Amino acid sequence: MKCKDSRRINYSAEYPHVVTGDMLEAKRHINECTECREFFEAEKSFGSLLRQKIVKDKAPDELRQQIFKTSARNIRAKLLYRLLSAAAILILFAGGYILKMHSDTNSLIGKIVNDHINFLSYSGIQVTSSNPDEVKRWFGGRVDFGVNVPALSARLKGARLCLLDKKRLALLFYEHNGSQISLFMTGELNPERLLSGKEVEVRGKKVRVVEQKGYNLLLWRDRGLTYALVSDLSLDELKKII
Repeated sequence: MKCKDSRRINYSAEYPHVVTGDMLEAKRHINECTECREFFEAEKSFGSLLRQKIVKDKAPDELRQQIFKTSARNIRAKLLYRLLSAAAILILFAGGYILKMHSDTNSLIGKIVNDHINFLSYSGIQVTSSNPDEVKRWFGGRVDFGVNVPALSARLKGARLCLLDKKRLALLFYEHNGSQISLFMTGELNPERLLSGKEVEVRGKKVRVVEQKGYNLLLWRDRGLTYALVSDLSLDELKKII
């Protein structure tokens, strides 16, 4: 290997990532060539002397402050980006969860109306009684909440256990002016999750009103329970009943 090739390779491969055959040959040449060896020793001595003589000036305070401010801005920008990204993910997740709750609630409302339609004329009734205490006792152990038989301005006909979406609901049957009224009770349905309907106030209670398939459905909460009343009676008539 020629001296110029050896010196070129050694200059360019001072800290190599991969050792090649040319590098090994160049190192071997230096060990064997006195002129090249003296050349690199002189270069090394000159570099050491140069590092000793150079005075390292301290950067001006203005420049250091500018560098510090730029670094701080970059750090804040990265932190803000990460926070916004995390917030966006959380909002998307929460939004999807809320929409699912609304969808589940609307689905259950539709099934309540269908149940009322399918069991008109009090078909499927399991306890026939107009005595609120007797109906209340019958539900003991059949649902996981205490059944309260409200004093509606309608005649109590009886009750049955209702299973919807794997949920146990208490269903009471009333009659008013020849129309059947179904009153469902559950601790799991929340009127506030409904995306449809309107809210009215009846005797100090907030009542959500939904109309489906020609029937009015009134929803309200009282003492931890949700009541869903379904009938073909008008909204004004149902307001007087509850």
